[in-house]
Amino acid sequence: MSETGSRPVAGTVGAVVHVRRPGRALAGLALGVLTAVAGLVFLLLACPFLAHPRTQRHVLAAAVRLADAEVARLRLLGGVEVSGYDGRRALRYLLWRGPVGALGCLVLVLLGAGIVTGAQPAW
Repeated sequence: MSETGSRPVAGTVGAVVHVRRPGRALAGLALGVLTAVAGLVFLLLACPFLAHPRTQRHVLAAAVRLADAEVARLRLLGGVEVSGYDGRRALRYLLWRGPVGALGCLVLVLLGAGIVTGAQPAW
């Protein structure tokens, strides 16, 4: 406990936590945009191979691996645990990641525009 009771004194470890959370959220958002783009590229390239039963199992296995990478990203950033999905569920997940990734990209663009706009009066 610090001198001021239960609140941390300025410049202590508590202040670092307040800086890490937005940094982790921003990093997670940027990585989420990249993984969403990777998932959409995968879906576009893999769609023709889903029609043939011989290649379908390979595509579904690759979709599960991509979804596993996304789950690992969420776990790293303090997200929820997800398990017990098959290839078709992983494909649906990757498909829905596209619009979510587009929204994340929009948030990053608007954040960047706000920073640039806010920094201009300082010049």
